[in-house]
Amino acid sequence: MKTHAIIFGISGYKLNLQEINFFKQYKPWGIILFSRNIDNLEQVRNLTSSIRNIFKDNNFPILIDQEGGKVNRFRKIINLDRYSAKYFGDIYNNKKIFYSKFNKFLKINSSILKYCGININTVPVLDLFNKNKKSVIGNRAFSQKYNVVIKLSKHLINFYKNSGIEIVTKHIPGHGCTNIDSHYHLPKVQFSLDYLKKNDFKTFKQVNSYLAMTAHILYEKLDPDKCATQSKKIINEIIRN
Repeated sequence: MKTHAIIFGISGYKLNLQEINFFKQYKPWGIILFSRNIDNLEQVRNLTSSIRNIFKDNNFPILIDQEGGKVNRFRKIINLDRYSAKYFGDIYNNKKIFYSKFNKFLKINSSILKYCGININTVPVLDLFNKNKKSVIGNRAFSQKYNVVIKLSKHLINFYKNSGIEIVTKHIPGHGCTNIDSHYHLPKVQFSLDYLKKNDFKTFKQVNSYLAMTAHILYEKLDPDKCATQSKKIINEIIRN
């Protein structure tokens, strides 16, 4: 059966019979892990091995959101709460301290992922930092300065790829311009295309990536009917072009 271009999650620390039969039948493109799937390193390693055994593919895509800061799926194992993207953006001016700490942080994450058999990390966040305290992105963004976001993101991407881990940029074409959490409500942005190109879209244009996660946002001046994730116009004409 042809593989479907869809990614699924799973319910617990190991695959159950229903999940095994489902994956064998529908053959998804990849599996993404969350905190509910992580107890300890050996358990995750066994889990990813069992997933790949289903598909008979040692390179089968297994993804995770391991950003650091508040998005740390390995929180049961290691505390990275201090090391948000904004933390590294704030110390970037002191290059010696920055590269020492950032490289150590990336090495810890990449080593954990490699050991556990996870080959795709959904980082970096290329959204611009929004000073508004209610911003849903918040300190998951490196900086409000697009040149800092671009430089730190490129360094992160090169580090992971040199470690054998693929990345997924997010949230294309930009989630920093809204304070609404798209997990619960549909954010609506009224900025013009010209404004977005000079601001939120700019980081994504400058950073290359094979994979990207779309922003679930309605850009009313670009497509008044469908959010970016569902908009052929935004995906084809703006993101891919």
